[in-house]
Amino acid sequence: MKKKTKIFALLSALFIAFAILPEKVMAQDPNSPPPPQYQSTPPPQQDPNAPPPQQDPNAMQQAPPQEEPQNGDYQEFYSQLSPYGQWVDEPTYGYVFIPTVGPGFYPYRSRGHWEYTDMGWTWVSNYPFGWACFHYGRWNFDNVYGWFWIPGSVWAPAWVAWGGCPGYYGWAPLGFGMRIGVRYDFPADHWCFLRAGYMGRADIYHYYEPRGNNGGFLRNHFTYINETHINNGRSFYSGPRVEEVQRYTGAPIHSVAIRESPTPGRTVVNGNQVNMYKPQVRPVTAGAHPAPQNHMPINQAPSLSQRNAAYRQAHPANAAPARQAAPQQTRQAAPQQRQAAPQQQRQAAPQQQRQAAPQQRQAPMQRQASMRQAPQQREAPRQEGGGGRR
Repeated sequence: MKKKTKIFALLSALFIAFAILPEKVMAQDPNSPPPPQYQSTPPPQQDPNAPPPQQDPNAMQQAPPQEEPQNGDYQEFYSQLSPYGQWVDEPTYGYVFIPTVGPGFYPYRSRGHWEYTDMGWTWVSNYPFGWACFHYGRWNFDNVYGWFWIPGSVWAPAWVAWGGCPGYYGWAPLGFGMRIGVRYDFPADHWCFLRAGYMGRADIYHYYEPRGNNGGFLRNHFTYINETHINNGRSFYSGPRVEEVQRYTGAPIHSVAIRESPTPGRTVVNGNQVNMYKPQVRPVTAGAHPAPQNHMPINQAPSLSQRNAAYRQAHPANAAPARQAAPQQTRQAAPQQRQAAPQQQRQAAPQQQRQAAPQQRQAPMQRQASMRQAPQQREAPRQEGGGGRR
């Protein structure tokens, strides 16, 4: 009995050894793959290269991602731009600038044009504040207060996104926090479209397409233009290639150089160079708190409609926004008015003569008095007409 028990124990030990030995041999084989390791699935992590979520450019209340450092010393912007608008303390963005401009203002559309430079297509603004507001910072739009500018520390020829469809180019202002290389869906009326053959003209504002047609352009095989240029380690969109633009214009486009102006003011194109003020924005000194000398909270700032009404009252001759059709309507209406005046006078003359016939049976002295007064009456219409032509 004891012998059978020993044999049974020996067989059990051999069985256990043969069951464990293959696993140890496989684990010790350097040519065999490692055994699988099972663990719980980790939570998904955000891709650092993934684009940020789409933002509504019309919402001032949304906290945008911090692209540019917010510790720049913008004191020069605060002082130099104050004569041309109002600085407003906005809870999300800090001090923002609302320019005093007429109705219909759009950044990178009103009072300016594109020049091809050694850094790509550069916006040349006719506004005295253009050296700052179209080359630093970003523009945002609010339904109540309109367009406002957020200061920034990085200079660029223009902070816009570029796109195009067959035969047309378009651009739209980049809002705060929008990064280069990321596609954003802009509101349709933020785009400005132009027939490609007019690109590079100084009077480009005469040839803008109506904003009401922007939706059709965006649906007509629209593509983004992702050509970029790098300056001091920062990239920006440089616009369409000049070789392509020259095929549309049928004329050569010569590049002009950007030269720094010593003082702020309007950007000037002088021959083969563009002179503009390009100050370097430095970090804020420790303990300093730069701020505009005159500013107000956003809830006390005048709305867009109030500013437009005040501008119309102060500038009645310039209140209407410039449109391409307005000069044509004025030129067409003027000849019609000049033609209508003689016709009205000729039609009115027989009636006046018939009415004056009974009165002509007057004494000779009265007839002579009426004859002396007649030249004065006939000269009056010529004086009014002459004033209108002037």
